[in-house]
Amino acid sequence: MVLRIQKELKDWQETYRDYSVTLADIDTSVSPAISREVIQQELKRCEAKISELFERLYLHQTSMDDTIRSKKRVTRKMKKCGYHTITSTAFA
Repeated sequence: MVLRIQKELKDWQETYRDYSVTLADIDTSVSPAISREVIQQELKRCEAKISELFERLYLHQTSMDDTIRSKKRVTRKMKKCGYHTITSTAFA
């Protein structure tokens, strides 16, 4: 899941860079078909998507951190109460 979000984020960032370069290099007198406004709208769309992906990535990573902490807490409590986790050496 994280890798997919990171890939999508990378793709959107590349698209944003492409539009930024296009906007900086645009000469409307030579190419009136390309409107500055259209490129700016696309940049805003990219910004919104990038922001959304950063938020999703953050939330996913935060929830994973919480899950790991919770599992560690349960393991410590089990050891404290005398329960031992079964390891692969027990079956050797």
